[in-house]
Amino acid sequence: MAAPQQDHVLGIMLSCAGFTAWAASDACIKWAGETLTSATVMALSVCCSACCTLLLAARSPGGLSKLRTKNPVFHLLRALVCVVTFYACIEALKHLPLTSFYMIVFLSPLFIAVLERIVLREGAGLIVALATLFGFCGILVATQAMQQDAAAEAMAATYYGIAAAIINALFYSVVVVMTRYARHENNYVLTLWPDALIFPAALGIMVWQGDYVYSLSGIVLAALSGVFGCAGFMLTNASLRLAPAAIVSPYHYTQIISGAILGFLIWRSVPALGVVIGATMVIAAGLVIFRQSKAAAVA
Repeated sequence: MAAPQQDHVLGIMLSCAGFTAWAASDACIKWAGETLTSATVMALSVCCSACCTLLLAARSPGGLSKLRTKNPVFHLLRALVCVVTFYACIEALKHLPLTSFYMIVFLSPLFIAVLERIVLREGAGLIVALATLFGFCGILVATQAMQQDAAAEAMAATYYGIAAAIINALFYSVVVVMTRYARHENNYVLTLWPDALIFPAALGIMVWQGDYVYSLSGIVLAALSGVFGCAGFMLTNASLRLAPAAIVSPYHYTQIISGAILGFLIWRSVPALGVVIGATMVIAAGLVIFRQSKAAAVA
C-alpha cells in the first residue's frame, strides 16, 4: 500500500479541528457535570466513545482482530492509570473554567520531561529543567489570579479543582510514558483497553455512591462528549498521516483558545489577566521542551 501523500497544511487544519473537538468534549463534560455525578458522566462518555471506536475498528482492514494484544497485563495497568486520569479530569472540569483547566493540564509536557528523565533516562538537560521551573512559575501566577478572582466561599472548590487538574496532568503524563513502551500496538488497542476498564469502574463508583439521579440534558451532553472525543481521536490521527508530529503537535495549544471561546459562549467566563499570563508561561515552557525533545531525537 502506498504511503499517504503529505499535505502539511491539511494536516494542520485537521489537527486544529481534532483539538477543537476535544475542547468540545471537555465542554460537554463540564456542562453535564452540572446535573450528573462524575462517575455517571465518565460511564456515559466512555460508553459512547468505545462504541464509535469499535465501529471504526470493525470497518478498518483486519476488523476486530486488531483488538488483540500479547501484553494484557501491561494494558490493564495502563487502564488503571487512565481511570484516575479521566476521573480527575471530570472533577477538575466541574470546578474550574475551561481556560484555567487547560492551563494546568498543559503542565503535562513538563511532567513528561521529568518522568522520561527518571524512568526512561531520556531528555532533561539544563534548558528543559529551566523551562519546567518557568512553567511551574506560570501555574503560581495563574493560581494567585484565580484566588483573587474567586469569592471567599468558592476558594475551597477552586483549590480542589486545581488539585484535580494537577493530578490529571500527572497521571496523563504517566499514560504517555507508558504508551511509549507500547508503540507497536495499534490505536484501537490503546484506546479500547482503557475504556473496557473505565466503564465498569465508573459503574462501580455509581453503585457505591448510590447514584441514581439523572437528567436528560446531562445524559445527552455526556454522550456527546464521547462522540466529540472519538472525533478528536480520528481527526488527530488523520492529521499525523498527512504531516509529521513535529509540525502538528505544537497546535495542541490551540485547545486553550477553543476552551476560552467555548467557556465564554456557554458560561460567559472571561479569564483574568493573571490566568492569561500564567497560561502564556506554561505554553512557552511546553514549546521549549517540545523543541528540545525534537532536537534530542534528531541527534
